[in-house]
Amino acid sequence: MNYIIPILLIIIIIFGFGFIRPIFINNTFEQFEESDILDMYVITLGKKERIQNIKNQESKINNKINIFDGVNGLKLDINELIKNNILDKNHKLSENINHSKREIGCYLSHFNIYKKIKKDNKKGYTIIFEDDFIINSSNLKDDIKKAINKLNNKNIDFDFLYLGSNQINYGENIIDKLYYINPKQKLYGTHAYVINNKNIDKIIDNVKIIKNPIDVIIQNLSKNNIFNTVIIYPYTVIQNKSFKSSVNNKSDVI
Repeated sequence: MNYIIPILLIIIIIFGFGFIRPIFINNTFEQFEESDILDMYVITLGKKERIQNIKNQESKINNKINIFDGVNGLKLDINELIKNNILDKNHKLSENINHSKREIGCYLSHFNIYKKIKKDNKKGYTIIFEDDFIINSSNLKDDIKKAINKLNNKNIDFDFLYLGSNQINYGENIIDKLYYINPKQKLYGTHAYVINNKNIDKIIDNVKIIKNPIDVIIQNLSKNNIFNTVIIYPYTVIQNKSFKSSVNNKSDVI
């Protein structure tokens, strides 16, 4: 009879561990599940020097970045876009026709990624780059995961996490290098940011009609507290100023 008690204890331990272990694993997985899912896309029109830049940035983080074909704005028909309720007829884009077409192309390139996130029902988060980006961190993905976890721990349900801007913009400190944006400062440039995929419906609903360049509309909606936008500062990604802007170029050549 003395051997029965040890056997019973062993059985209890085995079944107990089998019950407790999945709970522990699930709790751990839930804590990091979303921040572990980081899709990365870079928008490009495929220029040789831009493709080389993408490869250079990939080597810094030892990670492949998905190429996302940009929209060539010069091939767009402005009247058709207005007719199809894609472009607001009272839009505030550049008065230069080629410049405005490039702004629309840039806008639609970002919007097409938003639609892909929704269509594919992507979980977690999506990093969006433009092909003139320069990464300033060798541990960018880890930096972003840590940032997201810190925001989650603060119960901050962000829509956009900016990794850089063309201006210095940081407002109230959240924690460490994470800040709310400063509504009194400009927030131009969409060369590097993170989208919280679970808020993609809200994002699409607010940007589906083109009224301003994409960076301006995100800035304005953020300043009006429609989007919850936070920013990392100092910036982890900057824009390569040696490249001629694909948007601000007013010529009829790509």
